[in-house]
Amino acid sequence: MRPVPAIVPALALAFITTVSLVLPWLAIGSAPARSSIDLIGSLNALDVVDGISRALIVGAWLLIPVAIAAALLLGASGRTRMASGVVLAVSVLVVFAALAVVLSEPIGIGWGGVLGAVTACGAAAFALKEITR
Repeated sequence: MRPVPAIVPALALAFITTVSLVLPWLAIGSAPARSSIDLIGSLNALDVVDGISRALIVGAWLLIPVAIAAALLLGASGRTRMASGVVLAVSVLVVFAALAVVLSEPIGIGWGGVLGAVTACGAAAFALKEITR
């Protein structure tokens, strides 16, 4: 039996990470949990960030599903190192976002955020293994 290439679990975990973006990420008091996409909508509505910062945040976050879809296509076409590079970049972004939520005092991270961070760490580890093989 052939061993499973590291790109397979990397892509599977990256897919789960992408799905976690629409799951509960933020827990603020007794209010219903909000997804990361809801947070972006709130940032826009409240003008918390503006200009190029807002464009970068919104653009980067909304491109995650597109990037992972591209990584899946790259992996399927045999370009595993390129796919791993995309997975690694997305995983780092998601982990940093989850850390930002954890480090902000009045906000707690929801189970979707924990799932996203954990699967992103796993995806990054497998992607690194694939890149360095």
